[in-house]
Amino acid sequence: MNFEGYSYSAEYASLLLAIVILVFMVYTKPRVTPIYSMVFYGMILSVGVVVLQINIVSMVIYNMPYGRGVFETFIWAFLVLYFFLLMIIFRSVNMLSPIRKTRSLSETKMMIVYAAVYLIGCILTYKYGSMYIITEEGIFINGFIHYNVTCGMVCLIMCFISVIMNRKVLSKVVFFYTLIIIPVDFIILLAQLFHPFNIFASITYVTPLVVLYLIFNSNPFDEVTGCQNEYALHTELARLIRRKRHFAISYMDFPQMYKAYSETEKVIIDTATVSFCRQIEQMSYNIEIYRVRAGGFVCVYSYGKNELLAQKFMDDMKDVMVRITGMTKYITYGKMVSCRNNWTFINTNALMNFVEYASGMLHKNNENEWIIATDEMYEQYYSYANIMQEVVDIRNNMDLDDERVVCYTQPIYSVKDDRFKTAEALMRLKLDGKIIYPDKFIPVAERENCIHSLTLIILNKVCQKIKEFDGKYDFDAITINCSPYELSDRSMHKDILKIIEDNDIPKNKIRLELTESAMFDNYDNVRYNMDELNKRGVLFYLDDFGSGYSNLERISSCDFYTIKFDKTILYKAMENKNSEAMMTVLIDVIKNQGVKALIEGVEDDIQNDYCIKKGFEYIQGYKYAKPVPIEKLPEYFAKLK
Repeated sequence: MNFEGYSYSAEYASLLLAIVILVFMVYTKPRVTPIYSMVFYGMILSVGVVVLQINIVSMVIYNMPYGRGVFETFIWAFLVLYFFLLMIIFRSVNMLSPIRKTRSLSETKMMIVYAAVYLIGCILTYKYGSMYIITEEGIFINGFIHYNVTCGMVCLIMCFISVIMNRKVLSKVVFFYTLIIIPVDFIILLAQLFHPFNIFASITYVTPLVVLYLIFNSNPFDEVTGCQNEYALHTELARLIRRKRHFAISYMDFPQMYKAYSETEKVIIDTATVSFCRQIEQMSYNIEIYRVRAGGFVCVYSYGKNELLAQKFMDDMKDVMVRITGMTKYITYGKMVSCRNNWTFINTNALMNFVEYASGMLHKNNENEWIIATDEMYEQYYSYANIMQEVVDIRNNMDLDDERVVCYTQPIYSVKDDRFKTAEALMRLKLDGKIIYPDKFIPVAERENCIHSLTLIILNKVCQKIKEFDGKYDFDAITINCSPYELSDRSMHKDILKIIEDNDIPKNKIRLELTESAMFDNYDNVRYNMDELNKRGVLFYLDDFGSGYSNLERISSCDFYTIKFDKTILYKAMENKNSEAMMTVLIDVIKNQGVKALIEGVEDDIQNDYCIKKGFEYIQGYKYAKPVPIEKLPEYFAKLK
């Protein structure tokens, strides 16, 4: 459009852009943050300012069709909204620094001075008739445009000063964008100053707001630290792995950052966090830092082929972590894992799984700890990763006859019957022809939420053998271990009963073992599952009794058929009179309640005679039998005639 010398087509483009972004901000429901709120209100003001600008120019073109009063009202409305819009932009730039919710003294002074100058300028420009001029040729608003452009340029200068003042606490990503946008906006306004008849100044306030929205609410940047998020981390790692670049990473976690703090404490923590991030970025241009959770950060360092630089990076990261934990009383310790890519991690998941695996080696005490990965740790992880892949595949396939799950059993001696009447099923994995023991795969299966699948498979294999043995051999039952994670699931008993019923065996031929820890993880659900299974004839053993803290009151409230004493109690009792007296009392208490007492870990005649003398009714250990494949179990049971 071009009437009477004025062109404002660019204003429609800015108006459309502002409206589109507003729609996205309302309907996409992004993460609401302080910067998001500022951008949202800034966009609303932008729409209002552009609409007023278009109407003012239109009224100039059509020679004030609604009168001079309406025209001046539009001008003053524009000036008021434009002032608040510039203040929002200035405030947003200042919020890029860590103390984003508290105004610094210098910022407040700058805003007060700017407001005073802006108001005085408006009054003087209007008083001396510089806002617009009416001539026989028409209405000219060059003074109005020049004034607005000048105010915008002053605001940009203030923003630039603020960025320079805060450069030490701004992330390099934010610093880079602001150093590009501010000069570009300034050049556009300068061009507008010399070309008042072609109006396009709105692009200088709509575009910065759009960029702020894209960076902090659409793109994965954290507004406090300027770090990218976990999604961006995986993208970068995938790029480095695909291009076969040499790089090292350090994962740092500060557990105290997860806690809720007062607003004052939050500001202190944010300040320390930003200082921490900036120190890392200043170590090298090739370091990128990502915030993957509240207190978790991953630093990626691309070092070329110089392995010494990689080692220096990991050592320096340790020093930085130690420094931040000494900056404030609210962050007193951190945990760190550092490693090289070393070409063994073919994708980002494998790399991050290794970091998680290594993190598990750190202690849970409240002090600084760090691990720099060694070749030995990589080898250990390969074994772990192979097991993880297999147990996940077992869970996903859910084949109850999966040959990778192997059932061993250890016969249990009955003192009263003087022979074997029960046995404990022991799970093994057979991978690549090798037998993997529970201490290797149970923690992996629990972490990957695969343990219940393994239990159901081993239960099915035991049920099949019981059906084969029943009626041919004299035995009471076979016990199966249950994980605390399973018993916390309120519907767990249904899966157990279904497999027993599908195999058509007596329910009392299956007994389940659970540890003391299961009793305390989720007591209500554990008790519910026990009651449901007990009612149907599936009895329970309490395993590893006495290995940790024993709550006799809670244990006695559950219906256990047998309590298995941990071998450590036996060893202590045989060495210490006080421990022996305690064990004697416990045995008497349990047997008086009608519960059977079983001792495990018996390896020789001396231990065996001692346990029989103490009144144990069942004995389990290498003295009587080592674990054997379940197919050989009939060798220990008496045949029925």
